[in-house]
Amino acid sequence: MKLRNLLRGSSTATEPEDSGFAVAPRDGMVAFTTTADDLSALRSGAGPVRRRLQLLALEALAEQGVALPVTDGYVVPDDVVANLDTDEAAFLGIPEMFPGRSPGRSVV
Repeated sequence: MKLRNLLRGSSTATEPEDSGFAVAPRDGMVAFTTTADDLSALRSGAGPVRRRLQLLALEALAEQGVALPVTDGYVVPDDVVANLDTDEAAFLGIPEMFPGRSPGRSVV
């Protein structure tokens, strides 16, 4: 029933583009956060489609034991985020990997 509510949900046809959960580094992890009220609404199937689907993905990661629920969303260890495929990372709002090199001293 919970999955059906998340997918069916309630949103308006004129819903603006949703940026999804806020994504930020947090103590060796990546935090996916929103407000407590928004999180509660998302869990009951209300809110923007993108955020409802992101919540579903984050809950799946939590069920696998690789994401931890926190009061304002979820945190996922850096190494798990680094191993997400490109599509998963883009869907969750992770910035694209830096394609270049960082100037600095090389250790030989």
